[in-house]
Amino acid sequence: MRIRLLLASAGLLGFCGALHAQQPVPQPVPNPGGSLIPSPGLPVPGNPTFPSPTVPPVPREKSVDDLIAELEHLSAQKAELEKKEQELKTLLRKKVQLQTERLQKLGVAPKPAEPDRVGRIILEGTAENDEKKILDMIGIRPGEVLRYPVLEETRTKLEKAGFREVVVEVVPNKQDAQFKDIRVRVEELKR
Repeated sequence: MRIRLLLASAGLLGFCGALHAQQPVPQPVPNPGGSLIPSPGLPVPGNPTFPSPTVPPVPREKSVDDLIAELEHLSAQKAELEKKEQELKTLLRKKVQLQTERLQKLGVAPKPAEPDRVGRIILEGTAENDEKKILDMIGIRPGEVLRYPVLEETRTKLEKAGFREVVVEVVPNKQDAQFKDIRVRVEELKR
C-alpha cells in the first residue's frame, strides 16, 4: 500500500513537471510600425518592475504597562545623560583651570571680568507710593555687586506682600556699562 501511494505521488509529480515544461514562453508581439510590443507578463526593457506597495500594519494601542515601561526607560536615559553631563562639566572645568594656570605663568591670561554692580533702582507704577516699603523688601542698594538670584527673590517677596503684576528687571545703565539699573514695576497693594 505504501509503495503504491509512493509510486502514485511520484507519477503525479512527474506529470505536473512535464506539463509545466511544455507551456510556451510568452513572446513579444511584432508591431508593424515600430518596435516590439512585449506580451503581458514580460518585463519591459529599461523599465524596472516595482513591487506592489504594502500596507503598513496598524499599530496597536499601547497599554498602561507599555506606557509605564517606556516612561521608566526614558527616565533611566535621562538620569544617565545628566550623569554624563556632570562628568563632562567637571572634566571641562579641570582642563580650563589648567589652561588658565598655564596662561597665568606666561603672563598672558585674560584679566577676570569685573562683576556687574547695581546702579539706580527705578520704581514704576504705583510702587512710588510705597517706595520705602519696596526698597526695604528689595534688599539691594546702589553700588553693591549685582546678585542676579536676588532679583527673583525680590519679585517673590513683593508678590507675597500683596503687590500685583510685579516685574523686577535689569536694564543697562547709559553712563557706565559696569553698572546695571534695576527697574521695579508693581501695581497697588491688594486691599
